[in-house]
Amino acid sequence: MTGVDAFHEAIQQIRSAEPRIHIRGASLSADQARQIGSEVRRNATVEELILENVRLDAAAAAALASELSRDRTLNELVLCSNALGADGMIAIAGALRDGVRIGRLVVQQNGIGREGANAIAAALRSNVSLTELALYGNRIDAEGGEAIAAAITHNTNLEWLSLYGNPVGDRGANAFAVALAGGSRLRTLSLSGTAMTGEGAVALANALRTNTALTNLDLSGGNEIGDNGAQELARALTENRTLTRLDLNDPTMTLSAVTTFALVLRDNRSLAHLRLRSLCGSLGRQAMVETLRRNSTLTELEVAEDDLSDERGNLLRALLQINREGLDVDDAFVFDLPDRVLRLGPSAIVEWLQRRTETSRTKSWWKRWVPWW
Repeated sequence: MTGVDAFHEAIQQIRSAEPRIHIRGASLSADQARQIGSEVRRNATVEELILENVRLDAAAAAALASELSRDRTLNELVLCSNALGADGMIAIAGALRDGVRIGRLVVQQNGIGREGANAIAAALRSNVSLTELALYGNRIDAEGGEAIAAAITHNTNLEWLSLYGNPVGDRGANAFAVALAGGSRLRTLSLSGTAMTGEGAVALANALRTNTALTNLDLSGGNEIGDNGAQELARALTENRTLTRLDLNDPTMTLSAVTTFALVLRDNRSLAHLRLRSLCGSLGRQAMVETLRRNSTLTELEVAEDDLSDERGNLLRALLQINREGLDVDDAFVFDLPDRVLRLGPSAIVEWLQRRTETSRTKSWWKRWVPWW
């Protein structure tokens, strides 16, 4: 499909009152971008506009933004793999400052850099509609990250933020730690693939001790937080009661970090989803089994497939299934499981534990009410 064909098809889609408009693989001029924005503004049924790989440059972005700044119905704007650069992001940020009511903005692989990050940070200080912001892979450096982190302390509406694939490093992580400790209302924060080390992880861990808003923290892929950073994050869970998901997936973690998580989670009643790169062998698996005997909150444990492929892995899967389904079993029987049952897999283990628990409780009832039993 040519760029002209894609443009005309998009106009037809908008005029036919489709709620989701997705234009990809074309090349939109500034005039075409302005017309698309105008059509979206006049059509109250369009809720989501996706412009993917349409070579949207700064001039086209400015034309689009000038129309969208007067739009009151578009809820989601996704700009993927275009050529916005800093100037294009400045134009989009201007629309956010001028009152566009977009709730979710995704800007992926557009090379907005530090200047673009500064522009979006300035917009966040006054915008009251944006609740989700994703800035994937945009070459945002530490200073850009610091600007965004400072802005979210002034924004009480933004709940979901991802800086995945931007090298904000420990300086950026430290800035977000300050924001989280200072009353940020973020519920989800992704600093995955941001070149963070243990220093940044420790700062975030300290922030988690007092933060009561964040429920999802992603520090996976491309970070090297090591044992010290991971252990401090684990220890923060002794005081944090709101985080429900933590994603690390860090290859630099060792058994020491795994066992720290296992010990802390025995008394934690909020974290439901934990992702680690590995349990670091049989000792790590055993530590997690001991934890799940006492913890009924953790329902998902993402680790390497090899960690869950043997009999002890089957037991881990079974205990997680018990938590997910809210089953009532006596954990005293966990280590009485016959080898043949362990080999059969999680479902067989759950069934055996349920039967054993039911039998035990029936005998206890008879002993209580029938003296000669």
